[in-house]
Amino acid sequence: MSPVASAFDESLSQFIQAWRLFALRTPRGEFAQGPGLTIASANSSLPTLNACFLTEAAEGSTLEDRVRAAREYFADHGCPGLLVACIDLMTPPALATLEAAGATLALELTGMAADELEPPARELPAMEFRRVNSEDTRFALADMNCISYGMPIEWGREAVGGDEHWNGENFGHVGYINGQPVTAAATMPIDGRLYVGWVATLPGHRQRGYAEAIMRHSLAEAARATGLHRTVLHATPAGFPVYARMGYIVQRRFACFGWGH
Repeated sequence: MSPVASAFDESLSQFIQAWRLFALRTPRGEFAQGPGLTIASANSSLPTLNACFLTEAAEGSTLEDRVRAAREYFADHGCPGLLVACIDLMTPPALATLEAAGATLALELTGMAADELEPPARELPAMEFRRVNSEDTRFALADMNCISYGMPIEWGREAVGGDEHWNGENFGHVGYINGQPVTAAATMPIDGRLYVGWVATLPGHRQRGYAEAIMRHSLAEAARATGLHRTVLHATPAGFPVYARMGYIVQRRFACFGWGH
């Protein structure tokens, strides 16, 4: 496991290493580690893929310096971005420092993990599964994520990368109903684990088990190819109940703060 995990935990390490993969598939992406702050940023229009991670607890002037460094990084690169903090380890004074610096809460995520998934609680819907290995499937995965988060389609298409990033051990999948894409997920082997991301289902097709079905298919394909079974993800509030039913256990809670341009 990476040095970050020895100081913090599995959830933060997987978070950072997944965003490193996302960042380095884009032309302007960067990954850099410094005292208490790690940058894993695609430097793209899609703010959720541009991240600076606080990797240790800090308060006072130390925290102020790290928050300032993150804000200046995004300003210098001309892109919106997120400062990611493990909320479980932040004290009220530390949160006050973020507020005083103008950081606003943009997204809350819960780090979760499972050694083995629970059996489905209900029969999963039948659908056609296609692996992400073409422009059509890449754009379907990107488009559904942007629609789900209310972001412009072109931002996701820019950030999703080319075919070379979805071959080999990146197991992206799109689920189709009657020939139309309705859900997507991706599984990536990271440090001996299977990391799940890019999970999205189109409005109008939710609450039908599609997200669980595509996730289970993607994980099964990745496990078959790699022999790995422990799986990690970071859940939005909307996705949390689905993952909990699947057997994922809470590890850490994260808050993502932003400033815009």
